[in-house]
Amino acid sequence: MPIVELAKALKGGVRVELWADDPAAEHDLEMFCRVTGRVTEALERSPWLRAVVRTA
Repeated sequence: MPIVELAKALKGGVRVELWADDPAAEHDLEMFCRVTGRVTEALERSPWLRAVVRTA
């Protein structure tokens, strides 16, 4: 669900911070960015996944 919420949030803005504890979130985020043309500006993993995503 983190990626679904991210997609909704990006409709209203150009930069979103994502926090997730879903083990699949990092892979899903990578695929989401590849398919939609979004860019991951920052990525941290400890213990949660924290990513800053923006429109290209």
